[in-house]
Amino acid sequence: EAARKEEKEIAAKYNLVKLKRYELFMEA
Repeated sequence: EAARKEEKEIAAKYNLVKLKRYELFMEA
């Protein structure tokens, strides 16, 4: 259960980084 929670947190952070890169790309 704890490992699954950690996986979700890592996935959320990855998605956040991807979203920020996408926003920077759109602004450029």
